[in-house]
Amino acid sequence: MLTHSLAINTRKPQYLFTPPYQTEKIMALEELIGQVLDEKYRLEEKLGQGGMGAVYLATHLGTERPVAVKIIAPQFMRHPEFVERFRREAKAAGRLRHPNVVNVTDFGFAQIEKDRIAYLVMEYLDGCTLSEVLSEEGKLPLKFTVDILEQVCSAIDTAHQQGIIHRDLKPDNIWLEPDGCGNYNVKVLDFGLAKLGEVPNRPSGEAAIVETEEPCVIQKFFNKNCDTNPQQLPTPTPVIAMSSMATAVTSIKANAEFKDNPASILELTESPTLAQPSLANDEAQTQIQLVHNTANPLEKSALVTHMGTVLGTPIYMSPEQCRGEKLDVRSDIYSLGVIAYQMLTGQTPFSGDTQALIAQHTQTLPQHLRTLRRDIPRSVASLIMSALAKNPSERPATAVAFSNALRARSEGASTVLRQAVSLYNNNFPTFLSISAIGYIPLIFFSALMWVYSQVTVSTLPQIISIIAYLILVTFFVLSCLFTETVVHAAFVPAVAQVLITPFKSISVRNIFVELKKNIVPILTTNIVFEIYLLFWLCLFVIPGLKAMLDYILFKPVIMMEGLKNGAALTRSKVLVNRLPMVTFKVVAIKVFLTLLLGVNFTTVTKTLSYNGLDLSLKLSSPTFLSLSGIVLITPILSISIALLYFKLRQAGGETLKEALGQFGEDTPRSKWQMKMRSNSRFYNKMLNSR
Repeated sequence: MLTHSLAINTRKPQYLFTPPYQTEKIMALEELIGQVLDEKYRLEEKLGQGGMGAVYLATHLGTERPVAVKIIAPQFMRHPEFVERFRREAKAAGRLRHPNVVNVTDFGFAQIEKDRIAYLVMEYLDGCTLSEVLSEEGKLPLKFTVDILEQVCSAIDTAHQQGIIHRDLKPDNIWLEPDGCGNYNVKVLDFGLAKLGEVPNRPSGEAAIVETEEPCVIQKFFNKNCDTNPQQLPTPTPVIAMSSMATAVTSIKANAEFKDNPASILELTESPTLAQPSLANDEAQTQIQLVHNTANPLEKSALVTHMGTVLGTPIYMSPEQCRGEKLDVRSDIYSLGVIAYQMLTGQTPFSGDTQALIAQHTQTLPQHLRTLRRDIPRSVASLIMSALAKNPSERPATAVAFSNALRARSEGASTVLRQAVSLYNNNFPTFLSISAIGYIPLIFFSALMWVYSQVTVSTLPQIISIIAYLILVTFFVLSCLFTETVVHAAFVPAVAQVLITPFKSISVRNIFVELKKNIVPILTTNIVFEIYLLFWLCLFVIPGLKAMLDYILFKPVIMMEGLKNGAALTRSKVLVNRLPMVTFKVVAIKVFLTLLLGVNFTTVTKTLSYNGLDLSLKLSSPTFLSLSGIVLITPILSISIALLYFKLRQAGGETLKEALGQFGEDTPRSKWQMKMRSNSRFYNKMLNSR
């Protein structure tokens, strides 16, 4: 086994060694089968064993429910650092109530004959680890990757909100449990390395910083000062410590599968590591060992301190974790980026032994994802590469921001249109009513145009006919320009309400009340937009079309964010630039359908004489069929634009709650929804009081 001794700093060194004179017989792990722990858990069979303990299938005697029991090997009970890691895992999991976190139900100590052992009780899980899926399948489909990572990020974000940083995220610690419907429920395992900090009170999207226990400096790779020369340290005392795979004994497998699959998450190495006891004073320095698990092709080695604490798995560790710096939630996001990269390409960004991995994580840019997988959208690839940034500030701020952006960028224009049709179908009467009410001005002036075209010339004085013509044309053009804008704007709060309260009927009156609050900035901004668009279309067609694309979202921006005029147009351009191709496809479909409906206009020519001049007037107005089609189709187009707006907000890492803003807070909710929110607040208050 290859090891490298590198100096680090520790705050309070401890003496960790097994006295050589202890020869008392210790119960073997195999002898625990059939034993009953605390008169509650009968150990039925051993599911897996590693260097520090084992996982057993057990029966809870009170309910006869199968559970998984994780036990530290009796010989390690003499070392408080192992017990403390065990306790920390129980405490971290106990803080979390989340469907994607393995449920830890009990922690305690039991006396078995002369030995006292610590045990951790968890739910029994069917399925396998993500690591096993990757070892057999290699590259995974984008949709499957997004579905899995979305659940992982949900669990990790909840942990981050409770002040917990996992610090050892990897495919081995992601469990896939079949849900019976062809999909998978994800469980995040092994919070044994988690750093428990205070529950942070932080604004959404802001990373919480939790100081780690290892403010170390690895001299060999970084230009930082360290007072201690490792050659001057006393000879280290060997102790058996956990390897990287020992961090994964939370997972449960059938015994037969465990024996047959060498890549099992329960396969634990037993290679000894070196630890340096403190022999001088509290400020003495210790050594860190780079322990290589060369049997594993992915080099899943771990950094182990003298305290027996695994600092992480180097192949998934962030640069700041490699340097032993203070960690915040973005360290876990880097690990999520490595996992996403591996799921899509079939390989990790970096490979090699531990020394090489640390150097690459801190100094080398990974190969771009699209060079290995061309079918992945550029926006998805750029997001994952941003998660792998060396500078934490360049990564997504939170796990949920990463997953939201990943979901939004992985879905194309077809998804937006399908969702729009589905929402329209589910709320057809309400959405049709909004469209019909919004188009009343256009319908009214179209009817007047038709009536005017039917009046004979002799029935009206010529001057009155000309004035009436000019007035009708003016108002008809204005109604054409602004009716569509107003209708599109009205659908934004309607879609937002459906997203917030999908079971609650939409109040058409409330929708137009919301519209009334913003009608002035909507109309003034639309005038600016139309002038700008007309200017560019007259000069150059391409820039004009580009302007139409860039500023298509100014109506949702005004309704949801309160911006207006130039600020609203600029914000629209920023959003469109997040997913320009998706926006282009949605807008292209909108323009095509609008032109298709606009073709069906009727044209009437009238000739008027005034002061000896013959005036030929051509009146074009939509037919009844055309108006009916516009009223019917506009809801789909308007819903598509609103959904596109929310998708682009999420593509930038914003949550749906953030995208809905104050509108989401003010929307009335059902009693059961308020009750769920109340329970959530009580739970958060309970955690904050700890």
